[in-house]
Amino acid sequence: MSSVHNTNFKENECETLNLESRIHLIQEAKLEEYKTLRQEILDMEKIQHEITLFIFTGVSAIYALAFNSNELYLLFISYIILIPLRCRHIFYHEMVTKAATYIQIFIEKDIEGLNWETNTHKDKADDRNADNEFRPVRLHYYVYSIIAWGTFILISLHTIMDCRISEYIKPFIIVASMLLSFLVSRYDLLLLQQSDSVRNYYEEAWNGLKIKTK
Repeated sequence: MSSVHNTNFKENECETLNLESRIHLIQEAKLEEYKTLRQEILDMEKIQHEITLFIFTGVSAIYALAFNSNELYLLFISYIILIPLRCRHIFYHEMVTKAATYIQIFIEKDIEGLNWETNTHKDKADDRNADNEFRPVRLHYYVYSIIAWGTFILISLHTIMDCRISEYIKPFIIVASMLLSFLVSRYDLLLLQQSDSVRNYYEEAWNGLKIKTK
């Protein structure tokens, strides 16, 4: 009887050790996945910063060329830089959100001590729910709009004062610049307005996938 009891005890002990070993291996795999995804997020954020730097450098060069040649219509080239790169910037922003919500749902909820994405999301939510006071730090969301509308003002003033241009053509130039500036502003507002909805979309998607895979 004692022999049977010892045998059962050893089997239970082996099962416990095997379970602990499997849990340890799963946590190690999740930690590696966490490191990989965090590095991907950092890489994409670096690309976003490089895009912003390229925009500032390119637009500054165009402004310098336009003022030196006294041909402010060259400022239209600024929109060729602003619009496509702003779209690309929004794409990387969404990819960062996708990876961050995956980390929050699949990794941080299962491993104690990992809470960067969870706490960051909570801090941002608290900030958005705070009193709507003026905060200069928020101006960086509108920097592309500021550049676009500044370009519109310069083109409009130059067009109005340029005697070489037909009075019939001037309104078309001004309207074209205004529409392009509005498009840039629309992308800025889109990024701000849809940040929460994009995150909520991926949170629901990852939560649904997690339930199915359990």
